[in-house]
Amino acid sequence: MRSGRMSQRMRFFAVPLALGVLLLSLPSFAQEDVNGLFRYPDVSGDRVVFTSEGDLWTASLNGGDAVRLTRDDGREWYAHFSPDGQWIAFSAQYEGNTDVYVIPSSGGEPRRLTYHGARDEVVGWTPDSRNIVFRSPRIQPSRVWQLYTIPVEGGFEQEFGLDRGTRISFEPGGTRFAFNRLRREERPWKRYRGGWAMDIWVGDLGTMQFDKVTSFEGTDFFPMWIGDRIYFLSDRSGRFNLFSMAPDGSGIRQHTFEEEWDLSNASTDGKTIIYQKKYDLYAYDIASGESRLLDIHLPSDRFRARERLVKNPGRYIDSYTLPNEARRIAIAARGEVFTFPVEKSGYIRRLMRNPDSREKYVAFSPDGKKVAIMSDASGEEEIWIASSDGREEAKRLTTGGDTWRFPMV
Repeated sequence: MRSGRMSQRMRFFAVPLALGVLLLSLPSFAQEDVNGLFRYPDVSGDRVVFTSEGDLWTASLNGGDAVRLTRDDGREWYAHFSPDGQWIAFSAQYEGNTDVYVIPSSGGEPRRLTYHGARDEVVGWTPDSRNIVFRSPRIQPSRVWQLYTIPVEGGFEQEFGLDRGTRISFEPGGTRFAFNRLRREERPWKRYRGGWAMDIWVGDLGTMQFDKVTSFEGTDFFPMWIGDRIYFLSDRSGRFNLFSMAPDGSGIRQHTFEEEWDLSNASTDGKTIIYQKKYDLYAYDIASGESRLLDIHLPSDRFRARERLVKNPGRYIDSYTLPNEARRIAIAARGEVFTFPVEKSGYIRRLMRNPDSREKYVAFSPDGKKVAIMSDASGEEEIWIASSDGREEAKRLTTGGDTWRFPMV
């Protein structure tokens, strides 16, 4: 992709306005049976809390209507019930930065607990419900996250005592805990096998003994210590599924057998494990070993899905490119690719009209007749070639896209 110089930008300063109008006019392709995107769940008894539309909601473990707990222009996520079920701790952006907040589990005014300039992400509670556990990169640079605790009534946070830590689950009635040292849960790398693969450790601050109990070259994360076993998510079966093991890493058992979709964002109250699959929430009953879909209805006004004027369309641009003669510009925005005339009025052309795929990088051929497009229309990110006039159907150029592809240059 060749970025335009400042002089070139001045020549097509009106493009973002046209893009804004076009983005506004794009039809919605959401399926009517999709009720909402439910993420970052937690469970306490017969109640669940989760994030949807950037806000917190609660619902019954038996499904039904959800109740909105928060509403703010920023995000509220990483919610966790206190073990006694009285409080919900979560991360939010009410004042702009990502900080730790707490509300009664029935709802109420959020109370801010942290004020540091770094990101503070809630990961749980201490077993006595007195302290919230969160992770933050506030001390060390280079993506090194550490665990901290802060009292629910407020006060000064304290380092937990680990040089690295991102997730933690405490041994019931004991002094040990299972934890992850790296933070990579939300990165889109599939079947990752590199140096950032997450392992599960078991530690004890009293004896200062720490053991890495998983040796799989892929990812093992979201440890949940339940009874005498540690449950966790892993992609050792291909997709991310639910597994469990003894605290020393032996006796690994697989509990779910998903082959199409990855499980993510698992959490537990000791009796039920709740997790996200696709855009829905599922509950795994530890006693019976059965999983079920939570039939939750989101009674939302769908404010963020309503048609509205895009005030700053330039922020939606993923990439842009100019051919040598600079007569038209190609722009990738919101998963689609458009070409615009640069110096005079003319047609806005939309390439690769596929609502089920995302196109995000573009590069013109030197003669301006072809556009290279990075698209996942085949299921993985591949390079496609489309005619710049939109008259010919785009053709896939590459295969083997189950790896990371950098933008075209």
